[in-house]
Amino acid sequence: MKTLYVLSGIPGSGKSTWARKFLSEHPDSSFIVSSDDIRKELGGAYQYFEQEELVWKLFYARLKDYAYNTRSVDVIADSTCLENRFMIEAFTQTKNFDKYVLVYFDVDPKISKERNKTRESGKVVRDDVVDKMIKEFEKPNEVVRSIYDEIIVITE
Repeated sequence: MKTLYVLSGIPGSGKSTWARKFLSEHPDSSFIVSSDDIRKELGGAYQYFEQEELVWKLFYARLKDYAYNTRSVDVIADSTCLENRFMIEAFTQTKNFDKYVLVYFDVDPKISKERNKTRESGKVVRDDVVDKMIKEFEKPNEVVRSIYDEIIVITE
């Protein structure tokens, strides 16, 4: 079984922490593809936004590689994926998985903002940017709910 876990949440909501915990519990069969890690790889910083088109091209290519080249795998797509259109794109760009799970981080924005401030150097997102992301963040709509096999809601 090839399963893709698509994470959706604002900075500090716990996406990367959830991904690392999942990986530690399934070390032989799971992988994380992180948009932040790709930015750091390309530009030397997690907040490198000069080549976003390339970031997303690599992000989806790596997800597809795991689906094509692995018999049984759990792959975690670690990005903010704030809007329904991005949740849909993550599904449509990665057609070779057997199961699709959306992990939706419905965490109190105040808690997320406080956690964001304690992240490692280079990963802290400015408050004004987080505030903008909070306004953009959408609950999964009917289309999203229909295409994902499972939706896990994280509230803390």
